[in-house]
Amino acid sequence: MIDMFMGIPRGFEIGIYLICSIIIYKKQNYFLNKIYSVSLIGWTVYALCDLLIFPIGHIEPWSLGEISIHGEMMTVPLIANILRDIQIFGAAIMAFGYLYASIIIRYGASKAKEKKYIITIILLIASITLVMDAFDTIIKDTSVIPDVVKTNYTMMSFIFILIELTLYFFAIYEHARVYKDINKDKIDKRKILYFIFGSATTAIGVLYFVIIGILISGQEYQLITGPIGHIIWIMSPLFIYWGFKNSKIH
Repeated sequence: MIDMFMGIPRGFEIGIYLICSIIIYKKQNYFLNKIYSVSLIGWTVYALCDLLIFPIGHIEPWSLGEISIHGEMMTVPLIANILRDIQIFGAAIMAFGYLYASIIIRYGASKAKEKKYIITIILLIASITLVMDAFDTIIKDTSVIPDVVKTNYTMMSFIFILIELTLYFFAIYEHARVYKDINKDKIDKRKILYFIFGSATTAIGVLYFVIIGILISGQEYQLITGPIGHIIWIMSPLFIYWGFKNSKIH
C-alpha cells in the first residue's frame, strides 16, 4: 500500500518533468533548450521506472534467482531489475545533461558541439550505466508479511550517488562562474540563477533521500518523507523553465 500511495507524488513528478521538457524544447530552436529538454526526459524515465519498479516487484512471478544479504536469502525480481537498469540510464542522462548544459552556457554552443565533448559525454553515460547495472540490484524480502521490495545498496551504489552529486555541483560551479561574469544584463543574470537552482534542487533531493535513508530505517515514515523528497525534485524542471522564460541565452 505504501508503494501504491507513493505513485501519487511520483506520477505528479513525471507529469511536471514531461510538460516542462516539451515546453522548453518548443520554446526556442536553440541547442541549450534541446539539451535541457533531453535532460528532463532522462529524469522522466527515471521517475516512471521509480513508479513501476516497486509495485511490479511485489507481484511479478519471474526472478533472476536469490542472493544472500547479511545472511538472509532475498529474491531478485526480473522485471523490476530491468526497470532499475533503465532507471539508472535515465538518471545518468539527467546528471550529464545538466553538466553539458553548463558547458554550453559558459563556453558557447559551437564549442560544446565539438566531437570530443559529445563523445566524452556519451562514453561516460554508457560506461557508468553499465557499471552500475552490474552492481545495483532490486531485491524482495519474502521472509516478512507483507513482503518488502527495496534497493540493495552497495558500495558501488554510493559511489554512483557521489558521482551524480559531483556532476550537479560541478554544473552549479560552471553556472556560478557565468553568473559572476554578467554585470550589465540583469535579466540574463537572473536566468542563470534559475539554472543554478535547477541543478541545486536535484542534488538536494538526492542528498535528502540518502540522509533520510540513513537516519530513518524501514518504511514507517515513508508516507511523509517520500513526498517531501519528490517535491524537492519537482522544483528542478520548474526552475529550468523559469530560466528559459524570455531568456536571451542560446
